[in-house]
Amino acid sequence: MRNFKWFRGLRGQLTAIMAIAAMCIISLNFVTHFASREVTRSIDAITKIRMPSIKGLEAMNEGQTAVMQAIALIENTRETEPNYKENLEKMYTRYAEKRMQINDGFKLYEPLPQTPDEADEYTNTFVKVWRDWENATDAYIAAKKKGDITLITQNYPLIYKTFTPSESSLFKIISINYKNAEDDRINAEKSLANMNLFTIIFGTSGLLFVIIFSIIVATRTTNSLSNLTLKLSESSSHVASSSTQIASSSEELSQATTEQASSLEETATSLEQISAMITKASDSANATADSSTESQQTATEGRIFADQMMLSMNEINQSND
Repeated sequence: MRNFKWFRGLRGQLTAIMAIAAMCIISLNFVTHFASREVTRSIDAITKIRMPSIKGLEAMNEGQTAVMQAIALIENTRETEPNYKENLEKMYTRYAEKRMQINDGFKLYEPLPQTPDEADEYTNTFVKVWRDWENATDAYIAAKKKGDITLITQNYPLIYKTFTPSESSLFKIISINYKNAEDDRINAEKSLANMNLFTIIFGTSGLLFVIIFSIIVATRTTNSLSNLTLKLSESSSHVASSSTQIASSSEELSQATTEQASSLEETATSLEQISAMITKASDSANATADSSTESQQTATEGRIFADQMMLSMNEINQSND
């Protein structure tokens, strides 16, 4: 519940948006990585295997055709022709060059990887028929240089007998390499198409989800802010009303304070007057006290005088008695 409440908050929702965007980017990276590897593999197969293989095989094919042409010219050259030996030596030289070209083609082709069907054709058919053709041509040239009519007669037909299967097997291997190169090209295109498709799917889906989720979050945030603004406005209204009431009360209090101050001034004046009256009364009381004291003394003296008079009268009465 706490995690859910956290997710419902703005921070949690923004974190979810970032997480989704990161997942889309990571997925795109994975798809792009594997698709790129497949494309790279296909391109490497074409550039590093198929093209060199085809180049070597085409060199062998061109060399074989040139050898057959040279042998045909050698066979058809007559001793009665002008420059017979010179022309014959030129044909021998051309034959040697084309045989060297064939060997270079073999050196380029044989080390390269082969597909199963290609290896089967090359190992089980091509090597045998090609060697038979090469042996026949070499034996014919050797016999021709020696002038051995018997060997020439035996090997010349053998050249054409072995040429057809060797050429056919070579064409088959070339066709296999072209087909493999085309398959690698198609695989590369498919990988690129899949990469583009997944990029569009993940990119568009992730972008749409992020946009929609962002709109939802923005709407909720806006609503929350609107509610908060409304509450703040209401609170401000209450505060303003309370402030007005407080100001009114303060004014009334100030007026009451002023009135009370006036009353206090009047009271102070009255108190001053009362104090003056009390002072005057005190003075009168003191004067009265002094008069009372004097009267008391006078009364005491009169009582003493009266007592003396009574005593004198008693004495007089006693004297009269």
